[in-house]
Amino acid sequence: MGGFIWYVFILVRFFVYLLIVILLVAFGAPWFVAVGFLFLAGLQLFHFFRLSKATI
Repeated sequence: MGGFIWYVFILVRFFVYLLIVILLVAFGAPWFVAVGFLFLAGLQLFHFFRLSKATI
C-alpha cells in the first residue's frame, strides 16, 4: 500500500508541473522558465517509471 501512495504523489506532482507550464505560457512568461518546469515534470515521470520498475 505504501508504494501506491508514492505513485499517486509523483503523478500529482507531474500534473502540477504541467499546469504551471500552461499557466506560465498563458501569462507570457519567458520560454526558458517554461522549459525549466517541463524539465521538472520530466524528472517526475523518470522517478515514476524508476519506482514502478523497482517495485515489480
